[in-house]
Amino acid sequence: MQDELRKQYEEVLDGWKIDLALGRIRALGFAADDWPDLMQELAIIMLKFRYRPGKSNGATEETALFAVVTRRLLHLLRTRYRREGLLERCAQLCGPDDEPMEYPFHPTSTVTAEDIAAVRERLNEFDN
Repeated sequence: MQDELRKQYEEVLDGWKIDLALGRIRALGFAADDWPDLMQELAIIMLKFRYRPGKSNGATEETALFAVVTRRLLHLLRTRYRREGLLERCAQLCGPDDEPMEYPFHPTSTVTAEDIAAVRERLNEFDN
């Protein structure tokens, strides 16, 4: 997987940037299936990144980019864990015996002339 991604991005990014991104992805424990999507997102971030020595507080370009990549990956992990927690809480609220609600006016349901007539009866003269 790593070799394929290296080949894919070697024309766009410097080798050390590719190694940095892949190393952080691996170190933070992302599944191998997520690597191509993560690498694509990180490549965009790395291409936009501009190192400014005057604003780096003495950090090298590698250190600054390391921080940027790590911060983005941690953000993605936090988002994933929040979503998983939300789904778990929803599953606890809706027990396994709960049946899905039926919506009378669902976008996929067929509207008949009787349905329209029933709605029009409830409208006042101005709305009708």
